[in-house]
Amino acid sequence: MKKGDVLATLDPADYQQRVNAAEAALAAAQAQVAAARAGVATAQANVRTAQTGIGVSEANQAKLRKDLKRSTFLRQQDIIPQSEYDAVQANLRATSAQRATATDQVSVARQQVAAAQQQVNVAQAVVKQRQADLDNARLQLSYTTLVAPGNGIVSKKNVQPGQVVAPGQQLMGLVSSNKTWVIANFKETQLEDMKVGQPVKLEVDAYPHEEFRGHIESLSAATGARFALLPPDNASGNFVKVTQRVPVKIVLDNEDAAHPLRTGMSVNAVVQVK
Repeated sequence: MKKGDVLATLDPADYQQRVNAAEAALAAAQAQVAAARAGVATAQANVRTAQTGIGVSEANQAKLRKDLKRSTFLRQQDIIPQSEYDAVQANLRATSAQRATATDQVSVARQQVAAAQQQVNVAQAVVKQRQADLDNARLQLSYTTLVAPGNGIVSKKNVQPGQVVAPGQQLMGLVSSNKTWVIANFKETQLEDMKVGQPVKLEVDAYPHEEFRGHIESLSAATGARFALLPPDNASGNFVKVTQRVPVKIVLDNEDAAHPLRTGMSVNAVVQVK
């Protein structure tokens, strides 16, 4: 089996439904952004309309001021009646009020633009949240397909079609086939002259008439007992001194396809230290 090959598939229906729901929520959030942007455009149009109203009222004011100046002269000459003069004054006051109203409308319209822009920001934040939810849903969906993390051989398969599995449950073992090595547990009294790179002769019980060659790649930084479930504590109480063993990693120089080494085989390692 090669890296990336499918090992097992979990029922993806529930996770696919979550992806579909997240996609729908994201589409709705994006529509809210579009609607909010349309609201900004509408508010900006209202500002322009209100500004146009100011311009119209200012033009009317300028005209009525001229009319009032002429009407004042004509009234002083008693050419026009008082009622006509009063009407011109009233129109000028009304136009001034209209300009003040238009100015207030501009202010309100600008506030609406700011509020609409804030709605856009909120909608965009919701889009980011919905996108994160969708990414998480797709990630969970991807976990329903279990693939091989590397090249190897499947062993001890504990899963069957239709079986209900739980988080953390071991479904199968995958023994790597890219590189073969041997872990030899030497006594601590044997490590004095042992160094990385020294040649090693390996005798495998499964192949009594074959000889394998390798070299030391590394020596463990701790004894095997240190990694036990209940490591011994020889610093307290009375104890019997036991010679500890240190794991040594030995890599084969040339692998023999006709005589493959399997995990757990018994091997006798002889290190050439001199």
